[in-house]
Amino acid sequence: MPIIFLSYRRRDSQTITRKIHQHLTDTYGPDAIFLDDKSIPKGEDVRAYIRDMISQCAIVLPVIAGEWLNSLTTLLNIRLLRSGKIASELDLNKLLHKVEG
Repeated sequence: MPIIFLSYRRRDSQTITRKIHQHLTDTYGPDAIFLDDKSIPKGEDVRAYIRDMISQCAIVLPVIAGEWLNSLTTLLNIRLLRSGKIASELDLNKLLHKVEG
């Protein structure tokens, strides 16, 4: 079972995430690292599988690039999350609860 979950946005952090993944794999072994396109079996419900893996991994490592932080959609979602009006598709509130609690 993976112990480290790599979370990233393909649009702007795929290259660095692959380098991080390779380093972590070299250090801890391939079974210890979760990376979506390498870890999700074909035919699985992607969102459910990711939620399940987040709950099982000991470490969630978000890779956040500058473009993600500058994204208008991200800024809007952050405001809505803070106000409690929405939850992220992958339920960021649960992830934050796991990290805080």
